[in-house]
Amino acid sequence: MGKARPRVDIKIEHVSYGKRPRLCFEAKRLNSATGHTLKKYLGSDGLGCFLTGKYPATHGEAGMLGYVQSGETDEWHKRLKQQLASQGATETFRCSLPLHTCESKHSLSTSGVITIHHILLPFVQRSQN
Repeated sequence: MGKARPRVDIKIEHVSYGKRPRLCFEAKRLNSATGHTLKKYLGSDGLGCFLTGKYPATHGEAGMLGYVQSGETDEWHKRLKQQLASQGATETFRCSLPLHTCESKHSLSTSGVITIHHILLPFVQRSQN
């Protein structure tokens, strides 16, 4: 698709001779006050980019970054877990506080399975007293 091709937000590439594994991340804001909800995070312009093949999964793994801008990171993490389970994804939650990370496995529309690494980063402004 040339210059019009879809581009991931972040790409980490191992530079070496031979194969160059890449880990691609799509990043989404999580802010219920501005409408940036899990629906967008998990939707066609978020996680859906990997599941539908819009972003090619060359190595069977990819990542999603959630920038938590409102509410508590724990609550977003809990809701993400519930949404992934309701969508039929298998999940393994690896870490707890302060870093909210997990993995989910999804069937691809093209065929095969992809592992998605989810990372929620808190960007909530706290009032200073």
